[in-house]
Amino acid sequence: APRKVSRRGFGMQLSQTTSVAFKKKLRETLRQYIKEGSINDLVFCDFDKDERAIIHQTANQMGLKTQSYGPKDQRTLTISRRIDPCDLVQELLEMGGSSQKYILKAPTGS
Repeated sequence: APRKVSRRGFGMQLSQTTSVAFKKKLRETLRQYIKEGSINDLVFCDFDKDERAIIHQTANQMGLKTQSYGPKDQRTLTISRRIDPCDLVQELLEMGGSSQKYILKAPTGS
């Protein structure tokens, strides 16, 4: 299942006085996500527009994919690893052919 990170769980809000601490905490969280090697997504909810912009920028700099979903007042930001297709197929085969995010299907001829 995707791991959810809320603003309250993150432990801080972005402000001029916490900007450096916010970015440091974010980088720590993203490094841990990369280290875990999970194929599950990391979902950030309850963050405002400025905070999401920093999350997008930092995640992209670290080689992660980002996508925001939902209406303005309920936006969530999803982060995922960039996965090599061959590695993904191998992981899915080891997991029995499916995960919560992917299902491996045999190619069909025409």
